[in-house]
Amino acid sequence: MVPMLSACFEMYQKDQFKNLIFDCGTNAGLKLQIRRVATSVGLNNFEIL
Repeated sequence: MVPMLSACFEMYQKDQFKNLIFDCGTNAGLKLQIRRVATSVGLNNFEIL
């Protein structure tokens, strides 16, 4: 699952989205995982709610 998510984040970065917003609710584990994958592919323009 992580490689597929990384590929999606790379596509977002390549398409130059201005800002990505991830709504994870109160799931702290999901927030940490999304942040880890996003930073590993170099995605900087995201916000986790």
